[in-house]
Amino acid sequence: MEESLRTRARLLDMARLDSDNAARLAQSQLDFSRRGEILFKAVPEKYLEIVGSLRAAVRSYNDALRQVPENPIPYCQWYESPNVTLREPVAGDGMRIRLSRITGQFELVLRFVNRNKKPDVPIIEGYGEFGKDLNKRRVLLRIEGWVEHGEIRYWYNLDFKRQHIPLHEVPDRIVMAVVSSDYSHLSRDYTDDDESQLTGVSSHSDAGRKS
Repeated sequence: MEESLRTRARLLDMARLDSDNAARLAQSQLDFSRRGEILFKAVPEKYLEIVGSLRAAVRSYNDALRQVPENPIPYCQWYESPNVTLREPVAGDGMRIRLSRITGQFELVLRFVNRNKKPDVPIIEGYGEFGKDLNKRRVLLRIEGWVEHGEIRYWYNLDFKRQHIPLHEVPDRIVMAVVSSDYSHLSRDYTDDDESQLTGVSSHSDAGRKS
């Protein structure tokens, strides 16, 4: 009797597996068929969200500067196209923002990729220049949307390499890269930096207690 029940359980497991695979395939086909339609609306909204965070990060940096009249510190400069102000992704000259400071500058644009007999797909691209003359370094940043299991996921790539950095960190990292003219902020793992700072704080605290 028990062996019969175990055999039936295996049969039902097969049925569940077949059902799950069929549902997964159907969802994948639906995602692919609706990808262009969903991304056409969602990616411009994500672009404006990132622009809003960038604008706030630039303002926070500039406001935090303690200016010395004898040696003024350059501010981070900001430019946005009329389409960004109007929140209009299609008409006109398109959506584009630019921030710059001394030898660092970065431009973030919303670009539409043409597809044969299919709706254009929007992607977010960034072009950075850091340093000057022979030491100038150019980078290409790209944020692409993908529909998976009915949800939109975003991939963050730097020079065509996938980065495992949360998208919400990217605006602050862009501003840090520009104001320091150091492109490594766009991909740097801050874990080691944070551990070093904590170790330094701990060492200072221990020294204070010993004295």
